[in-house]
Amino acid sequence: MIRLKDLLKEFEYGNKLFADIGDESLINPEFLDKLIAKPEEENTEDEKKLLKVLSSYFSKDVLKSIDVTILKKLLALKSKFPKILDPFKGRRGLDLAYRGTTIGIDTLLKAINNGNLAKDGYNTYVINNPKITIQSKGSTGYLSFSVEMVDADSFALTSILGNRRINLIKQGLFPVTAEVSLKNPNFLFNPEFVRAVSEYDEDEILLIDTKYTPSAIYMTSPYSLFKALDDQDFTVDPGYYELKEKLDALGGNRK
Repeated sequence: MIRLKDLLKEFEYGNKLFADIGDESLINPEFLDKLIAKPEEENTEDEKKLLKVLSSYFSKDVLKSIDVTILKKLLALKSKFPKILDPFKGRRGLDLAYRGTTIGIDTLLKAINNGNLAKDGYNTYVINNPKITIQSKGSTGYLSFSVEMVDADSFALTSILGNRRINLIKQGLFPVTAEVSLKNPNFLFNPEFVRAVSEYDEDEILLIDTKYTPSAIYMTSPYSLFKALDDQDFTVDPGYYELKEKLDALGGNRK
């Protein structure tokens, strides 16, 4: 991991942030061009180094994590450079972010007991106002989110393919998509800026925190996991069957 707190001791920036459309680290400079006030401003050496790191992280899969110290420095500049750093300054109407993750079946049942469980279209279920806080087990100090639910949902769908669902059941986990309000002050980056340094169209942003309180929790295609509950050579947590009963009561797999 590149330790940016060593690379960029004070992080020197100009009157504008990342305002050089000609920077070689930009993948799609046209996205940045829409965000900066003209005239352009040449990036400082620190800005150039940081853009290179961000491009390596968001686009090239070269860098697996970023030192959270520099992300916290950027978070402190969010009000000064909102068009670059504030997700609210993205496309009109953005107010929610989504994260595909896994949580314990006991935690999921607690969320159902706390909130309001409903069916949300064919084979999708939602728990509104679940009143739980999800704590990440990761060590980076930040978490990846998307402002598009479909991108976060893909994680849940991928995690129940083949033998992956067996591994989840063994661990007592369930794949979900968590919805979080962008009013959380620890969200960082306008997704339009991220598009400027990324090859991928994933509308990714970061939460500079290791925990979050979702406003809703979605379960997509849960019956794909339920199919793997029986005929296992290990003890299945009874919470899975309790969850299935609750979803069956809402109509199950029927349209």
